[in-house]
Amino acid sequence: MTDESMATGAAPARGKREVRVRVLDTGRRSIVVPNTREIEDEFSPFYGSSLEASGQVLRPPYEPRVLERLTQESNVLGACIEAMVVNADGTGHSIEKANKDPDLDANERDDPVALRLAAFFDEPFPGQSFVTLRRDLRRDLERVGYGFLEVMRNLEGEVVFLRGTPARTFRIVRLDAPIAVTRTVTRNGVAASYEVMLRERRFCQVMGGKLLFFREFGASRELDKHTGRWASADAPVAPQDRATELIYFQTGQDPDSPYGVPRWEGQIPSVIGSRAAEEANIAYLQSGGLPPALLIVQGGSVARDARQALEQQFAPGHKQRVAIIEVPSSEGTLDRAGGVSVAVERFGHERSGDTMFEKYDDKCFERILRAFRFSPMFLGKSADFNFATAYASCLAAEAQVFGPERAHFDEIVTRKLLPALGGAGYVFRSKPLQLTDVSQQITALGLAAKLPGVEPQSLIEAVNRVAGLDVEFSRAGADGTGESTEPAHLAPANPIEPVHRAAANPTDPARLAPANPRRR
Repeated sequence: MTDESMATGAAPARGKREVRVRVLDTGRRSIVVPNTREIEDEFSPFYGSSLEASGQVLRPPYEPRVLERLTQESNVLGACIEAMVVNADGTGHSIEKANKDPDLDANERDDPVALRLAAFFDEPFPGQSFVTLRRDLRRDLERVGYGFLEVMRNLEGEVVFLRGTPARTFRIVRLDAPIAVTRTVTRNGVAASYEVMLRERRFCQVMGGKLLFFREFGASRELDKHTGRWASADAPVAPQDRATELIYFQTGQDPDSPYGVPRWEGQIPSVIGSRAAEEANIAYLQSGGLPPALLIVQGGSVARDARQALEQQFAPGHKQRVAIIEVPSSEGTLDRAGGVSVAVERFGHERSGDTMFEKYDDKCFERILRAFRFSPMFLGKSADFNFATAYASCLAAEAQVFGPERAHFDEIVTRKLLPALGGAGYVFRSKPLQLTDVSQQITALGLAAKLPGVEPQSLIEAVNRVAGLDVEFSRAGADGTGESTEPAHLAPANPIEPVHRAAANPTDPARLAPANPRRR
């Protein structure tokens, strides 16, 4: 068992590890000295109780590396986290005006501010997209309960880069005295400035055995990254010593600290128990399991040659050999030996058909999945789902889990980051999951085709997009008047009907008849 699991009650190590040691002879006794380095929290020298003024760094409720190890060793937790990463933060985004006019034409929609913001989020850090940063941030949020984005400015104070940072390398610093800060908000439709008392947060890393400090994004004062001292009029901070800023995200909230906790915190016993059940099964299989039969010899013993012959006869070369049990005789006298009996009992054969703790492991799976509140279908378990139940599960997960997570993230980016990028009045909007039913869409297009004023060309384009076809529409009339002429493979009464029939029935002759769907 590793030092981390012993300290936190986490799962034991995945296997026995060989540790080389050296022996020192002190004259009186030998001392065994291990050569391996013990892994511990590098922030330990900087922790302090709430009553100690010298303790600047706050201890997290769970050591982050232990939580990451649990997610790596769990047979279900990693899949749940990746489902959150893909569906909540892998859908993309757009930059829009807060009060966008839907009647704007295409030229007016090319807003230079929106284009500039979109270009920034396309590559917020050299070689990385914002989607990649979001996915890494989501992994930290789901693994340890909190995460960070580092914001870097130039000497003019302009935001030039965003970078993802591993949450396990950061700690939160204790709050200091509040200061008066001016904040601007909208009241009664008018921007108003108010002076409020705020306690601005600091964060830290360990670099070379020393603390490296960061300040909360949007803090009103500069911070010395080496000493953690706030700048003042009497003691300014040199530009090369200024700390960069961090945007802090979290999922749950620990009641005794400002740290977040993962959403599966309440299921930690199930995570550890499921792992222990898997390891028990591995140990059972590696030891050969229970013997399939017992050969009981009562009142005597088996000769060495007979024992070897029996062991070679039953399952030669296999771990599950027949076990031989010798029971001394309790009968007989000096003149007459006791009776000897031999019995064979089938034993353990019913245990070789399946693993142990299967029901317990299934219950752990259900409890862990319950913490994420989405369907097992997102983990690849789709045997119990049809189209209707799968569609309903996607809708429920989008409305209850993925959509709210995106909305919370969008609010932080819109209210904190966009104004610093010169995007006040704009919103960051994550794209939702695209849940489409092709049959329903084609049916709706068929109904739209019967309405007056609907352009057939727009219907053909919509059908091509939905059904994956490549049908073209020609407006060139036979008389050269420019009037619309329907293609030969579309019925005049309903231009959408033949495409609908072809999409619904792949073997329909109407789909197979035209040799070239592009002909005019």
